[in-house]
Amino acid sequence: MAVEIMLPTLGESIADATLLRWLKRAGDEVKRGEELAEIETDKATMMIECPADGVLLTVLAEEGSVIITRQVLAVVGQSGEKWDVAPAPEKEFTLPRAVVSQAPGPSLRSTLTDERQRISPGAKKLAEELGIDVQQVSPSRSGARVVTADVQRYAETLRGEAAASVHLPSHRVLLTRAGKVMAERMLASARLIPQFSASIEVDAGQLLTRREQFRRKTEAEGGAVTLTALLAYLVVRALRQHPLLNARFDGDSIVVYDTFNIGVAVTTSQGLMVPVLHRLEEMSATEIARRLTEVAIAAREGRLTPGDVADGTFTLSNLGMFGVNQFVPLVNPPQSAILGVGTARATVVPGLNETVRAAQRMNLTVSADHRVLDGETVAQFLKTLREIVERCEVDISDPPLISEDQR
Repeated sequence: MAVEIMLPTLGESIADATLLRWLKRAGDEVKRGEELAEIETDKATMMIECPADGVLLTVLAEEGSVIITRQVLAVVGQSGEKWDVAPAPEKEFTLPRAVVSQAPGPSLRSTLTDERQRISPGAKKLAEELGIDVQQVSPSRSGARVVTADVQRYAETLRGEAAASVHLPSHRVLLTRAGKVMAERMLASARLIPQFSASIEVDAGQLLTRREQFRRKTEAEGGAVTLTALLAYLVVRALRQHPLLNARFDGDSIVVYDTFNIGVAVTTSQGLMVPVLHRLEEMSATEIARRLTEVAIAAREGRLTPGDVADGTFTLSNLGMFGVNQFVPLVNPPQSAILGVGTARATVVPGLNETVRAAQRMNLTVSADHRVLDGETVAQFLKTLREIVERCEVDISDPPLISEDQR
């Protein structure tokens, strides 16, 4: 029996992807689980796997084209088998009910799909704000829709033409899809989210001591507990006491998550990626460290799956390893908050009896969505997090939310 190969649901914030290349051609024999195609989403590059043994009967999507969730990409079955592709779900199209009372036919569906992919809502709004005729803007990739980055590039071209008399040595660096999407998301974050930030300085001495203790215990097993893993573990404890930082704004309400899925910013050759560590409330520090290592390697090698980047509820960005003392990150939509971590630096602080003592100090900065959070709530979270970090009561075999009477 012929089986349709569709673009699966990739997460609530991902509606489409770009089909980069087919690894198999029509007529090729294929096996269940074999990689058929490479796609690129807003967040990662990933593979489409074959759902059954047989022959690739047909390929329906072209390389370089934009594909949407549940679109049929190909059909696999037995050689000579007849097949018929079912129409895409009606919910994938926004149709005025008074005009269209039933699912459109193939030609209308194709026209509507092309129009929907012609320009994103954000790009349309930006073009209107800049007074640009969007019909003059071309997408960066053939078959793709116009996005905000394309409108920005066109606007820069117009500004460049106006200043054509100025010639400076330069060269152009083309963005990857991941880079373009990150640019769009950060623009949306800055333009659409009323955000503010607050910082606090913590004594990181105990944190660093525990990290070294765990490193010696776990390095032999190939899973050293890193500072980022320890912080993710401790952040979950603070979020449990301040749940609005583990939430998102949703029109006339706030959605507060009951699980803790922490996104961790990772720099790759394709740009910034934010793989997600899911259900950290159920994981020990060792398990968090092991999973963090797995997703970081997958991100740098371009092997992240849709599940690896979906459903984040809070983000942690650590630039301390680069010697950065403090920075203010942008909120990662649609989350309500993000934590920026600076380096632990040696300093001296006042001690007892008018003495001074050596200390390791670290800056923690939270950027927050003001529609969800106010300054006092964020300040209380930072105060709680400081107390938790400075105590750093961690048993590497226990999950972070184990009750006190179980310790």
